[in-house]
Amino acid sequence: MLLNKQGFPSISAAVADNCVAKRAGRVIAVAGVLLVASFPAVANDSIYTPTDGPKCVTESNEGELAAWNCPGAGEYRANFVDTGNIVGLNVRPHGIKSDPNDTSISWRGARHTFGKQVEWRTANGKPISAILRVWRNIEKDVAGMASFKTSEELLVIKLLQKTGCRIGSVSAHIPDANAKARQLADSAGPDTPCLAGDWD
Repeated sequence: MLLNKQGFPSISAAVADNCVAKRAGRVIAVAGVLLVASFPAVANDSIYTPTDGPKCVTESNEGELAAWNCPGAGEYRANFVDTGNIVGLNVRPHGIKSDPNDTSISWRGARHTFGKQVEWRTANGKPISAILRVWRNIEKDVAGMASFKTSEELLVIKLLQKTGCRIGSVSAHIPDANAKARQLADSAGPDTPCLAGDWD
């Protein structure tokens, strides 16, 4: 700061310094707003619901066909089907009737088929996708003989208006499998393609 002849700060210098300080304050304030705006207001979160138990409703239990549904996140329910060989899953909002013969996703079931809970991923409190640990038998040809290998995977489902569809899966045996499944689930959007319902 400049001093006058008497050794005191000059008025003009004080005014100039004050203006500089105000401009610097405005720059810092604007930078702070831009920094806050660059981050989402609410991060995605998880809600967990069971795949079996007293909260679930049995739809069919005749012969080898077992079908039941369990409450999910928000307005959704998870519908499970097990025929003893082929198993299936569909996700529907409340009020939309479920048909045990109609599965959005089906595969050759292993001895243990469904995990104990569904992880629903939400954005701003609204469910957008779901993750379920599953076991499936994959057919392999070994020396001309058919055999099966059991694969444990994290199935990722995109939620649609009336149902859900498979958008991918993550091997449960790789490092950070849960985090990678959540990353895939959180990326689900209108342009995310649905994969075939028959999961080979």
